[in-house]
Amino acid sequence: MYLYKGAGPGTHWWVTDAQTAGGFVVGHAPPNVNAIIRHIVNYSWPSPYSSFSASFAAAAAYALVGPRGKATPAEPGWVYEIDVALAIDLGARFADPAREILGHNPSIGAPGTIPTFHDGGQDLILGIADPVSHRKVLMTPPRQPGPPGHKHGPGPPIVHHDLRAVIFALRDAEVLAVTNVPAGCITAKYPVD
Repeated sequence: MYLYKGAGPGTHWWVTDAQTAGGFVVGHAPPNVNAIIRHIVNYSWPSPYSSFSASFAAAAAYALVGPRGKATPAEPGWVYEIDVALAIDLGARFADPAREILGHNPSIGAPGTIPTFHDGGQDLILGIADPVSHRKVLMTPPRQPGPPGHKHGPGPPIVHHDLRAVIFALRDAEVLAVTNVPAGCITAKYPVD
């Protein structure tokens, strides 16, 4: 199995070649489910994780744009390929973020809210996964019970960070490195534009 890491123009792993600089390094913040959610939704640094994708296409999408703009033939983005078996042999450890988040989700009937539930319509997942193309879904008050003529609630759908993180992780086929990923397991670097 291979994992992929997209590096858009101007990002750290575009400027710094992971194959020669020593691989992908994770930060030293404490690892836990809140750090996973923060990493996926807000990408706070330092993060105790580094993100990869099981999908070349998802990694390539991240490599197409960066702080220096869009990838071009003259300045392509890069997608690194990581041999997972070799990485594990070299001591790397990985986690499935969706599984980790859902594993810490309280059960139905527990006090408080259920962070992966929402009050929106069936198209809300599209809005979360692609907020640019489906922004209206995130802004339209969802239908609510009430007297005739009353159809919508007072504000936009309620979406917790836990739900966003799970949807983002599934959308991107995301895998998190829990430890450093040595350069020796980076088997290829593909240009994309």
